[in-house]
Amino acid sequence: MTADIALVHDVLGARAGGERVLLALARIFPQAMVYTLLHEPNATFEGFEGRQVVTSWLQRSAWLRRNYRAALPVAAPTYSFTKVDAHVTICSTSGLSHHVRTTGAKVVYCHTPARWLHDTDTYLSGFGAPLRTAVKAVAPAYKQMDKRAMASADRVVANSHQVAAEIAEIYGIKATVISPCSSLSIDGPVQPIPGVESGFVLSPARPLGYKRLDVLVDAARQLPDLKVIQVGEGPHRQALLDTAPANFQSVGTVSDAQLRWAYRHAHVVALTCAEDFGLVPLEAAAHGVHTVAPNARGMLDHNEDMMTRYRFTSVPELVAAITAAPPPTGYFDAQHLGVERFAEEINEVVADVR
Repeated sequence: MTADIALVHDVLGARAGGERVLLALARIFPQAMVYTLLHEPNATFEGFEGRQVVTSWLQRSAWLRRNYRAALPVAAPTYSFTKVDAHVTICSTSGLSHHVRTTGAKVVYCHTPARWLHDTDTYLSGFGAPLRTAVKAVAPAYKQMDKRAMASADRVVANSHQVAAEIAEIYGIKATVISPCSSLSIDGPVQPIPGVESGFVLSPARPLGYKRLDVLVDAARQLPDLKVIQVGEGPHRQALLDTAPANFQSVGTVSDAQLRWAYRHAHVVALTCAEDFGLVPLEAAAHGVHTVAPNARGMLDHNEDMMTRYRFTSVPELVAAITAAPPPTGYFDAQHLGVERFAEEINEVVADVR
């Protein structure tokens, strides 16, 4: 029996923005089945527990579930042999899930064109030579597959104006811009992070080369009287800690309850990556906290009321912005998360393609 709505997401193996958006889509469409390449429940958000998740043959490898980037060379072909039977399939993609075949309409919600294909050196910064060599070997053929897959969509939606411009440049497709929402509610449980005291600089960003957390480490050196707390797990965490000063602390993966506590007890939020959109400023604003972020890419789509922008990778400007940031407002506003607006706009797209 053909389903009404199906959701497809690249990989369920991280606690990141794309997974937050998928959680929001799953709540908007509670009966939708979720398809993904690999699913590692302990590495992603708890909200997927109890959902019917369909995985690929790669799921049989426990090592790949923990190291999903190693599956990149075979990921797109695996998706291209997968058919989803639904009236409308929504592909939440950063470069893979839009390759899936569908029996009904296909909506592609693009977080970013495949960084590993179109910005390989930046995305794979810090990874070993074998993975970089394998990706570069398959890149020419994969770029053609990538373009065909995106062209198969009935509607392409971009999460920011920057991503829409990249979609136009790479694929020749005009995308609708729908800013994402965050599924991190402000009224859930709150739990302290052990060993962390109030009044810190918070950076919810995974330790990956392209996130440029080295800039945050350099800023921490110039702010010895401030504690800098990095939240999130990633393959380059140890390398980050090896160069960090004493006032920089990486706490790794935290629960949503601990993340709420972190927002509520931070003095300011600091980001160093020019994100494709970035949910952190929405979450910080919802908790009354000011965000300091690069003046580039998707950050330009955010409301400036709760944000200070600095020149990308400029440590002196980042330090100055952190120092001058206004204190937390002390009140919460869930409207900043954009949940109702996102649901309305996505439902309009689904109605149009039926």
